[in-house]
Order: sequence, then structure tokens, then C-alpha cells
Amino acid sequence: MRATHATLAIAQAILDRPNERHFGYDLHKRAHVRAGTLYPILGRMLNDGWLTDAWETPTEAAHGGPPRRYYQLTTQGRTELEQLVTKEPA
Repeated sequence: MRATHATLAIAQAILDRPNERHFGYDLHKRAHVRAGTLYPILGRMLNDGWLTDAWETPTEAAHGGPPRRYYQLTTQGRTELEQLVTKEPA
């Protein structure tokens, strides 16, 4: 995966809380990237096995809205994202 500014910002936001579930809106706010940039990157991370995804159950959706999709970091993903963010610039 290319180490673009957006990819690095998203990777760092995930690594800041590696054991938590990550919601798209929260990642958008913490990484300061637009949704149109965020979701394709999350999709690539899912395809590469770096993240898993699931949906909240209706009882977990305490915010009063519909269930939200969340992402969780895999063991492989943690290794890959750590390497990505610590890589020396070319």
C-alpha cells in the first residue's frame, strides 16, 4: 500500500488505539481526511487483511441511530501499519 499522507494519517489514528473498534466518522475526525478518501483506504486495508469489519448490534447502537460499521485491527495489520508509519521517506 502506498504511504500517502492520508494513508499515514489513518494508520496512525488506528494505531493510537490498536485494541479498540474504529468507526468511520471517528477515524475521519481523528485523521483529518475526507470520507471520499477514508473509505477506499479502509477498503484496501480490509482486502489486505489488515482490518476486519462488522456491524454494531441494535442494542450496541446506544447513540440512538442505526447500527454502525466498525473496523478492528488484525495482528497482521498492526505489524504492517507500524512498518508503514515508521518507514523512512524515500
